[in-house]
Amino acid sequence: MFSQGVIAYLLPLHVQNLGYDSRLSGTLMSAFGIIAVLVFVLPTNRIFDRVRPSTTLALGIGLMGLAQLLISQSTTSLVLYFVLGLYGVGFALLFPSINTMLIKATPSELRGKAYGYFYAFFSLGVVAGSSVLGWLPFNIVEGFIFTGFILLLFATFIAFNKQKERVVNQ
Repeated sequence: MFSQGVIAYLLPLHVQNLGYDSRLSGTLMSAFGIIAVLVFVLPTNRIFDRVRPSTTLALGIGLMGLAQLLISQSTTSLVLYFVLGLYGVGFALLFPSINTMLIKATPSELRGKAYGYFYAFFSLGVVAGSSVLGWLPFNIVEGFIFTGFILLLFATFIAFNKQKERVVNQ
């Protein structure tokens, strides 16, 4: 979750550069989390029963990438709340998709071990996001743009592989 690390690292800096109190970044993160939880628990969660996980995964990563790009251009708190809400929708599409794919890809006797590795790498991704961007010579806006493009590239790759898989299976 490279993207989570980027948000945790850059969002407070972006908010302060815009002249807002740093506490705004905490409420923005809460907005992202609340939106994600709402997608998880409201009837919107039926999408995961009706749409292939690779589709919701690509869409989720794409929305998160778009949100990263939009954060870089956002200058008001209202727009930032909207964009972090969009990021929350993307995360809400991504997370159950990954879990479904993990369940389908692992035998039940190895599932605990698989989840252990999954969450270990999830956590490492958060650390990598902030660390890598700290090392790269990007300013705050460039960091969001770089991350947004990386996510959109991955979303495109997943969508392309999904289509290729469909053609092969026909």
